[in-house]
Amino acid sequence: MRATVAIFAALFGLCGSGRADDLSDIRAVRSISAEAAQVLNLESQHKVTATYATVMKNQAVSQLRNTAESAASPQMKALAQQAIDAVKANDSAALKQIVQQLYAMEGPHGRAD
Repeated sequence: MRATVAIFAALFGLCGSGRADDLSDIRAVRSISAEAAQVLNLESQHKVTATYATVMKNQAVSQLRNTAESAASPQMKALAQQAIDAVKANDSAALKQIVQQLYAMEGPHGRAD
C-alpha cells in the first residue's frame, strides 16, 4: 500500500511540475512581450531615446530566445519565436496579441491581482 501511495505521489508531483514549468514559460514570454510592446510604443511616441529602445529590444530578444530554448512545450517555443519576430519587426500590435493569447492560456492559474 505504501508503495502505491509513493508511486502516486511521485507521478502527481511530476505532472504538477510540468504544469508549473509551462506556467512559468507562459508568464515569462507574456511579461517580456508586454514590456517589449511598451518600449515600442514609447519609442514610436519619441518618449525614450533610440539607444534605450535598442538596448531594451535586444534584451527582450535575448530573454525570449533563452525561454524558447528552455521551454518544453513546442507551442511555447513557437510563441516565443513569434514574439522575437514581432520585436525585430517593431510590431507592438503583434506583441499585444501574443500577450492576450498567453493570458488566455494561463487559465484559472492566471494573475492573482
